[in-house]
Amino acid sequence: MVPTNLESTFFESRIMDIVLFETGYRSGISGRVGRNTVKAVITGIGQVNTAQALTAMLEHDRPDIVIMAGCAGAYAGSSLKIGDVAVATGEINAESGIITTGGFNGMEETGFPLVESKGRPYYSSFPLSEKHNSIIINTYKTAHLGQFLTVSTISGTAERGNELFARFGALCENMEGAAAAQVCLVYDVPFVEIRGISNMVEDRDKDRWDIDTAMRNCAAAVVTFIEQLEM
Repeated sequence: MVPTNLESTFFESRIMDIVLFETGYRSGISGRVGRNTVKAVITGIGQVNTAQALTAMLEHDRPDIVIMAGCAGAYAGSSLKIGDVAVATGEINAESGIITTGGFNGMEETGFPLVESKGRPYYSSFPLSEKHNSIIINTYKTAHLGQFLTVSTISGTAERGNELFARFGALCENMEGAAAAQVCLVYDVPFVEIRGISNMVEDRDKDRWDIDTAMRNCAAAVVTFIEQLEM
């Protein structure tokens, strides 16, 4: 899955025998990467679009694994730089919780999990597949491993980025990953997320971004990973 058409273009040249399809009013392509059959769906930006697109797909197909790929903004405290590839150990929903006079608290404070899977409650954080992350790290050795943060409002100031990094300690932020992780828990499908760092979370300056390098490196990591899978 990728959020936008722009991000999708970096994968299309790497997929053989492409066939166009639609699922849940979303467009996608199917084909082969190495010996494996893949389907790539363009979800649209944000958690609602992602949840709708992924749910529509999973109601018709049961893949061996769901991969989310795209760009992300790295927090200054993460040690990441533009062009790096990051792999999520978990996704944190930054928007779900309670603001009190004592500050921010996650959904644990409410006592209501966002989802339960195999008898375990998940509040604001969702794990990703350790087994598959090990394959990624072993085959794409320059990738960085750590928590990701999903936001609904992009952080366009250094102050906001520093605040979120201090609160959550995540490597980078995006707008889709937590929704995909939550849906995959519901459907009991392994989920991994690979992002290319297109920008730092700082006072917004698009002249400093490099989406092309971020997505080329992300696509290389995703394809390398898929080629190692036995599906």
